[in-house]
Amino acid sequence: MTVITADRKLQRVERPLPTCGPGEVLVRSAITGICGTDIELLHGTRPAKLTRYPVAPGHEWSGVVTGTGIAVTGVAQGDRVACEARFHCDACARCRAGQTNLCSAGYEELGFTRDGGLSEYVAVPTRLVHKLPEDLPLDAAALLEPAAVVVHAFLRCAPPPGSVVAVVGDGTIGQLAVQTARCWSAAAVSIVGAVPSRLAMARATGAAVAYDVREGAAESWFRETVAADGADLVIEAAGNPDAVGLALRMARPGGSVALIGAAGTDAAPCRLDSDVFVLNDLRVHGICGSVPAAWDLAIGLAATGRLSLGRLISHRYSVTEAAAAYRTVESRATGTMKVVLVHDWAAA
Repeated sequence: MTVITADRKLQRVERPLPTCGPGEVLVRSAITGICGTDIELLHGTRPAKLTRYPVAPGHEWSGVVTGTGIAVTGVAQGDRVACEARFHCDACARCRAGQTNLCSAGYEELGFTRDGGLSEYVAVPTRLVHKLPEDLPLDAAALLEPAAVVVHAFLRCAPPPGSVVAVVGDGTIGQLAVQTARCWSAAAVSIVGAVPSRLAMARATGAAVAYDVREGAAESWFRETVAADGADLVIEAAGNPDAVGLALRMARPGGSVALIGAAGTDAAPCRLDSDVFVLNDLRVHGICGSVPAAWDLAIGLAATGRLSLGRLISHRYSVTEAAAAYRTVESRATGTMKVVLVHDWAAA
C-alpha cells in the first residue's frame, strides 16, 4: 500500500491483509481519486485532530467486495461498491436525525485516520458501503464521494425548479455543482473561476455562461449579464476566503449560499461585512461531508447519466506512481481536473 508517513512523505509499505470484524466487509480498492484535502494531508496543513500518521490516503474510491464478516447482510462477495469515508454510529441523536456527517461518536474517516483507497484492501462497516449499478463504471464511482457532498448541499438548500444558480470555483466540486444544478431543473447556471479549460468544461456540461475572475469584478459581471437581482442559490466551491465574500455578494435578497470549499488551516482569515447577509436576509449553509440519502441520490443520477462523473477524470496513474500523481494535482497545469490512481488489478 501507499501511505503518507509522519514526516509527510509518500511511501510504499507492506502490511498484513485486514480482517473483517462483525458487520464489516473487505473491499479490494480499484480506483482512488486525489482531493485537495489529500494534498493538505501530505503537507501537514490538515487539522491535527482530523489526521493520524502513517495512513493510506484515499477517501474518494471504489472497489469490489472480496470478503464479509459475520452479521453482514445486503452486501456480498463480488459486489462492486463505493464507500462513504466518514464513520457514523447510526445510534446517536444526530445520526437518528439523518445528520450522520455530524456523528457524535467521535471522528474517524477513511483516508485520514484510517487507511483508505491507496491500501489495496480496506475493511469497511457495511453501513458505509453502497452497491453500484451495473452500468456505473468503477472509475466514475470513485467520484461519488465529492458528488454526494454536492448533492447534500442541494438537498439542504432545496432550490425550486427554475432557480438561478451561480457557482464560485471551477474545480471538481464546482464542476459537479454545475451538473447537479441542471438535475435540479435550474433555469440559469453560471460559473466563475480562473482556469479557462475548466470554465470550458463547465460550459460543456451545463453552465450557460462562465466568467474568468481574472478579468475583473465578477459580481458586477454577474449582475449585468445573468441576474440583476442576484442568484437564488450560490455554491461556493473554491475554498478560499475571497470566494466566500464573492458568493455572499452574488446572492439575491432572501437567497441561499452553500459554503462547500474548505480553505485549510493555513488560509488567511475570512473578513466579511456582516450586513451583506444580515440585511439581505440570506440563508448561509456550511456543508461538511454528506449523508446516506445524498449518496443514494448521487448514485442514481450518475447511473442514469445525469451526472457525468467519468468525464471529470483528466489523468490516470498507477498506484506505484502516487508521487507523480500528487505533483500533477499540485501543478494545476492546464487540462488538469480529477487525477486518479489505479490499482494494478483494476487496470488489467
